[in-house]
Amino acid sequence: MLARVAETLYWTARDVERAAAIARALEIAHAASLEGAGQNGAGRTHIWEPVLRMVGDPASFLIDHRRADERSVPWYLTLSEANPDSVIACLGRARERIRSIRSRLPTELFEVISSGDITSRAWTAQRLAREGLFAFCHEVRGQVAAVDGIVDRAVRRDEYWQFLRLGRHLERAIQISRLLSVHTGLIAVGDERPQGIGDWRTLLRLASSYEAYLRVAFPGRNDGPTPVVFLLLDRQLPSSVAFCLDEIGASIDALRSLSTPSPDVTPKAAVFAASRAAAAAAQTRTVEDGLDTLQTRLTDIHEAVASIFLPDAEFANGPLYAQAVRQAQN
Repeated sequence: MLARVAETLYWTARDVERAAAIARALEIAHAASLEGAGQNGAGRTHIWEPVLRMVGDPASFLIDHRRADERSVPWYLTLSEANPDSVIACLGRARERIRSIRSRLPTELFEVISSGDITSRAWTAQRLAREGLFAFCHEVRGQVAAVDGIVDRAVRRDEYWQFLRLGRHLERAIQISRLLSVHTGLIAVGDERPQGIGDWRTLLRLASSYEAYLRVAFPGRNDGPTPVVFLLLDRQLPSSVAFCLDEIGASIDALRSLSTPSPDVTPKAAVFAASRAAAAAAQTRTVEDGLDTLQTRLTDIHEAVASIFLPDAEFANGPLYAQAVRQAQN
């Protein structure tokens, strides 16, 4: 399998997953603002600034915007051409990449990714203001769900599927770790009754895990895991870090025949290190430092995967490397 093809699949999956994470975060934040958490100036502190830190790049945002509010943050994360990781940028890259290998994959996959890009670009600032943020996010999440369904239903379980699976779950693990890091930072500020994004229910909804959590830790039960532990270590939850690491490890095992790792750089060793970091982060006293370590270990997985399976010039020196650095720094 050509490294260029592997790279295309890996980054396509990561971009699609990132678009879904952004849409979900904006949808939940918008709902929280309507419930009153963003009134009286609290919106920047409790909603839009945390969302920007979860799924965006605050430093890049502040170049063109004075503050994070209910107008600037949704625009920047959805339709801004200046943001290389906005929803339309992610879906646009996914479409262009998958186009180059469309003959190797089910036609439906290219069609639904193209449809997602076209649909998102049909939105303008005027339409977003008229129809609302919820409508945009709901539409994007529906398109991404269709992509995931076709990948799981129609793509043969060969190396093509494994690279799609690897990219999807690594990006998901990174997004969950960022979500938890921002959330625990809000709690550490000392607010005993956090509002907006700092609320436990909102945290679980951001990870699409609220109803799943209620099944294992319903009200009145004292022996259930905390939401942070649940999102880190529950191996039956598709949105948990542990589940994602299991999927990443399985993909690496399946891809091992494609390349011989050097003794110094092994993706599976990086996965084990990330698993240990997730377990350490689940300890109450070390959760903040543990999450920082976990994010570093997840970046190590990406670098190990890239060095073994994606060692071509485009990644090493070109725009894909720049994208990887930017996303890791975010």
